[in-house]
Amino acid sequence: MTDLGGKTCIFSHPVYLFLREFSLQDSRGGSTDSPENTFNPMDYKKVGFDTTVILEKVNGETHPACEPLLAILFFYKTLMQRDGKLMLTIVEEFWMPANFPLTQDMIKSALKAGRLKNEMMWLTSQSPEDAVNCAIFAALVQQTATKILLPNPDAEFDGYKKIGLVEKEFKKLKSLSKESRTMLIKQSGSSAFAKMDLYGFDDFLPVISGTTEGIVLCEQVREELGTDEPDIWIPEFIKRIKEQKK
Repeated sequence: MTDLGGKTCIFSHPVYLFLREFSLQDSRGGSTDSPENTFNPMDYKKVGFDTTVILEKVNGETHPACEPLLAILFFYKTLMQRDGKLMLTIVEEFWMPANFPLTQDMIKSALKAGRLKNEMMWLTSQSPEDAVNCAIFAALVQQTATKILLPNPDAEFDGYKKIGLVEKEFKKLKSLSKESRTMLIKQSGSSAFAKMDLYGFDDFLPVISGTTEGIVLCEQVREELGTDEPDIWIPEFIKRIKEQKK
C-alpha cells in the first residue's frame, strides 16, 4: 500500500486491485459488472442459477471470474433470507465453491449457524473423488448431520471411510446397481438403506431431471404457447417427449 502523508492510498490495496479486475474498466468486467442491474433477488421466493459454463475448466484451470461469481450468488442467498422463514439452499457440485476462500467461509457459516435462521443446506456432487478432495471436506463432514449416498460400482473405500462409512456399509452400497434406485442414509453411527420407487412416474421424469435436449424443447414449447405457466406447458412438453421416443 502507498502512504500519502500518513494516509493509506486505497487504490493500492490488494482488495481494491482484485475487485478492479471485475469492473467495467477491465476485460473481465462483463462477468460481474453492468451499467444497469435488472435482477433483484428480493423479488423472488425461489431462484436457481445454471453455473455449468463458469465451472468448466480450460486447460485444467478454473476461470478467474469463477470465484467472485459464485460469491455473488451466495450473497444473493443472504439477501433472500427473511426472518422466521424457512430457507433451503442447494449447492450442486459443492466441491468447487468449497475450494475458494470467499465461498468456503460462506458455506461453513451456513452449516454452523444456518439452523438459527431456519436455513437448511444441501451439498451434492456427482463426483465423490472431487468432493472428498475439496479443501474443507473434513469440516463439511463434521457439520453435516445427514449423508445420503447413491450406488457407485467404481467406489474406493478410502474416500467413503472419510465420510464415516464402515466397511460393511460400503460393500453393500458398492454392490448396488445404479438402476436400483436405492440409497444409503447415514446419521452419526446409524444407517439405513432406502429405495425411491418412481414406478408410474416415467412421464414426469424429463420434467424433474432435465437434459440439454429437454431444456431446448421446454423453451420451444413455452415460446410457442406464450406462457411460463406449468399447468399449461408441462402437458404439451410431456406429449412432445413421448412423440420423440416413438
